[in-house]
Amino acid sequence: MVHPLTGPVFVKGAQPGDLLEVTIQHIEPANWGFTSILPGFGFLRDVYTEPYLVHWEMDDGFARSLQLPGVAIPEASFMGTIGVAPSRQLRQEILLREDELLRRGGMVVGPTPAGAVPADEPFASEGLRTIPPREHGGNLDIKQLTSGTRLMLPVFTEGGLFSAGDAHYAQGDSECCGKLRWRWIAPYM
Repeated sequence: MVHPLTGPVFVKGAQPGDLLEVTIQHIEPANWGFTSILPGFGFLRDVYTEPYLVHWEMDDGFARSLQLPGVAIPEASFMGTIGVAPSRQLRQEILLREDELLRRGGMVVGPTPAGAVPADEPFASEGLRTIPPREHGGNLDIKQLTSGTRLMLPVFTEGGLFSAGDAHYAQGDSECCGKLRWRWIAPYM
């Protein structure tokens, strides 16, 4: 599971207790992408148990695939993951809360050194991953976070340490199995 992100960006003057206003200026989609169903992932992980991959070509505001003839998905790009860094105290509270959620069978991607960036300890084994979304942002997957939208985020650390990424070409009212993944360019503020 990888959510490519930009950042963290230090926002001069941002202090804990502030509200950071982020305006998404523009999201520019690439001309290709893919959608995958991964066994054991997503809200319908018990229904869709076999892997599946669809390749898309984006042109004239639509995504089309030879694997799904006749299907044309209109471009509605948005940022799936967006947020600021939590404070150390909040991070510890989140780790405890999510450990309990994971024990009860909830969808949590817990800290693991495998694939962590940076791979240095203690970050690799204590750093939060992007799932689930939290009070400081994260993998929100809100399809309305399109070009021109403003998002207000509470600041928990000096400089806020803003990050964003995991761009989606389009999505319905949820991400039941994955998304239409693609390369993107998105200036923010």
